[in-house]
Amino acid sequence: MNHWHRVFPGQILEVDYDLLVEDVDGWAHKIIDYLELEWEDGVLSFQTLDRAVKTASLWQVRQPVYTTSKAKWKRYEQYLEPLEAALAEIPPMPDPLPLPRIEPALFLTGMEYLQKGDPSQAEAAFNKLLQSRPSHAAAHHFLGASLYQQGKIDGGRKEMRRSLELHRGQIQWLENLAALEEYAGNSEAAAKIRGNIEQQKNRASMEPVEAHSLYFG
Repeated sequence: MNHWHRVFPGQILEVDYDLLVEDVDGWAHKIIDYLELEWEDGVLSFQTLDRAVKTASLWQVRQPVYTTSKAKWKRYEQYLEPLEAALAEIPPMPDPLPLPRIEPALFLTGMEYLQKGDPSQAEAAFNKLLQSRPSHAAAHHFLGASLYQQGKIDGGRKEMRRSLELHRGQIQWLENLAALEEYAGNSEAAAKIRGNIEQQKNRASMEPVEAHSLYFG
């Protein structure tokens, strides 16, 4: 955490788990305030939400905050001593290189411009984001969409293809690329992409549903 506080000075709120479970209401307000969000009473009744949970921690997500996990590490304290000794011998890390600073929420800004029908402003936002985060797959894709809306077909195709290189298997992105190729008159390329989409959908429908084990902590 010392490392991350140096990289992001003043931007990280540390939450002590033991203190959180003893004062959920107080810490929930601190976290919401820190994120500059408006308070909603539903924050404290998360376990009653009907939203689907798709992780192996399904059982835990549906439980209210509990204190039974506090200090469980003490059961293993004797086994952790060699690890603590080894870590004590590791030399300190050098000061990290500063990460490039970018405006907050650039991606969301670009998406808002797209939704408002202003693709040139969206293009500027996505380009600025990609200068600092060149592997941001979604920024590449929606930069491609903003270029496509401006009639810059070659540039849009290039960015959309780059997004799929970085993050394969996005069916919606493939459909967007197929639509671009269709618009550009490349029916053969569009048909090939749609064939790929159908193959992915068929594979997904044939995959067995995994039975996740539940962890009762």
